[in-house]
Amino acid sequence: MKLFKLTAMALAMAASTQASAYNITWNGNWAFNYQGTGLAGAYMPIDEMTFLGVSFVDTDPGVNGVVNAGDTFQDYGRLGATGFQNDGSPLLPFDTGLGVNYMITGAFDDWTGSFTTGTTYQFTSGSIDLYLGTGASIGYNDFATAQDGTKIMTMEIEVGEGTIDFSNPAGVDGTIDILFKITDVAQGYWFLDTDADGIADTDVYDLLGTGLTVGLTDSNANIFTPNVSVVTDFVVNTGAGNVIGAGDIYVTNDGSYEIAAIPEPGTLALLGLGLAGLGLSMRRKA
Repeated sequence: MKLFKLTAMALAMAASTQASAYNITWNGNWAFNYQGTGLAGAYMPIDEMTFLGVSFVDTDPGVNGVVNAGDTFQDYGRLGATGFQNDGSPLLPFDTGLGVNYMITGAFDDWTGSFTTGTTYQFTSGSIDLYLGTGASIGYNDFATAQDGTKIMTMEIEVGEGTIDFSNPAGVDGTIDILFKITDVAQGYWFLDTDADGIADTDVYDLLGTGLTVGLTDSNANIFTPNVSVVTDFVVNTGAGNVIGAGDIYVTNDGSYEIAAIPEPGTLALLGLGLAGLGLSMRRKA
């Protein structure tokens, strides 16, 4: 359902340099320094990160236990990065250090929204924190480990929408598109190519407050039946998932996340309530 992308989600940070109908310029080359020591020690170029995770979607069906237009939901999730890519080619862990020296993880518990029909929905609000853990902190098997380490980015939902098919638990059950605004970021970790010469040159930290940095998830959703440990994790750490009612589901996802540059602070006002008109050339993952 609405979730970020969990047990199999792909976050792509910056990928195409192409503009959408809303004048969003996607930054095609970026860099990451897991030690937080600045651009000189950053690995580049990167245009995608792959994530795994899981989320619980708690819906509030209003008629006979069936989800209808106007019904609300809350989403709780956690995730972990498993790899980087550039131009569609996986980057080796021993080159990037991801999964060898460190892990990037994330968690959220405040994503809310409402259904526009019984199978389509829009996000109302929510945020996600990304963390960098090393050594024993590497992992995202529960909310505790997903929030270990140093917080390196916070993003808030600007607008989002998706679809879900409650009747198809064996297949791809829906899609998710979310536009985030980066509201907090640690200095020395993330870098963008602001002059479009193919080389990252500017710390994202220096762009905060300018309306320049935004993230997007583009994801497929898959309903699944969790084991006891997964349910226990959500119960203990979020207060959700203890009772599965009509329309309540656990979801795994795969998709993409990008860092984008928006030329004017007012551009987000053009986005309206949905992302259907974005016209992005991002590849849908099966």
